[in-house]
Amino acid sequence: EGRNIALASMDGFRIGGIAQLRTYGDLIDIPVFALRDSADITGVLNRSEKYDLIFFDTPGFSPEDRESLEKLKQKIDVLLNAGAEIHLLLDATRKERDLKTVFGAYKKLQPSKLIFSKVDESDSIGNLFNIKIQSGLPVSYLTVGQRVPEDIEVAHPRRVASRLLGLFGSNGGRL
Repeated sequence: EGRNIALASMDGFRIGGIAQLRTYGDLIDIPVFALRDSADITGVLNRSEKYDLIFFDTPGFSPEDRESLEKLKQKIDVLLNAGAEIHLLLDATRKERDLKTVFGAYKKLQPSKLIFSKVDESDSIGNLFNIKIQSGLPVSYLTVGQRVPEDIEVAHPRRVASRLLGLFGSNGGRL
């Protein structure tokens, strides 16, 4: 769409996390910033006038890893203070009880929207719909395959409802 976009990764935890994001950045010819601490985040935010959008990738942690989540919250607070939207990504292949546990742990990061991933890998996404209702948060995007960015779709209500009702085949096409 002709927008000036950057990617920034806080994922120094996962082996190859930043390398994978750099590969995506190279493929679509956009800058990727590696962020180690709040000062790095502030540095990228200070350059924000150069970009229409900056996507910040965060590491995922077990909901039981309270120490890592608290460190992540400190970084997220810098973004929140700058007016950023926080989208929480939830995996469609998880059981509803597990999704509740994940949401319960991550709600301290103050997400304003949900992203549902791996929708193509689940026969039933009712568990996601339940979390959406319980959280009161809107759904912003769905991921429906391995191709990036082709398999990331905006979560239009009709599209989500069609997926919920099973009106899409395994290849994403309408039945």
